Amino acid sequence: MTDNDTGPILPRTQPIPGGMYAGESYEHVISDLNLTVADLSAAIPSAEPERAADLRQRRNDLIRLRTAIMPTDPAALDEARKACTEARTAIAPGGRP
Repeated sequence: MTDNDTGPILPRTQPIPGGMYAGESYEHVISDLNLTVADLSAAIPSAEPERAADLRQRRNDLIRLRTAIMPTDPAALDEARKACTEARTAIAPGGRP
């Protein structure tokens, strides 16, 4: 990579082995949160009113979780993973509201 490179940098980066957050899944959890929020947003317009309200609440909860999560808090990372799994279950056809 040089100073003259253009375009997105993040897809070309790689973690430093043994770095400060080596072995942590913070970036993966944040990505999962972002994708799940997007999936919820896409499902809301076609959902029935009661289900749409549930999906909106789940989306808002994930957004709050995304802003509060810290890379050094393994319990919060686990909570975020669980919340994403539950939200994806709710989005699935026949998922619970």
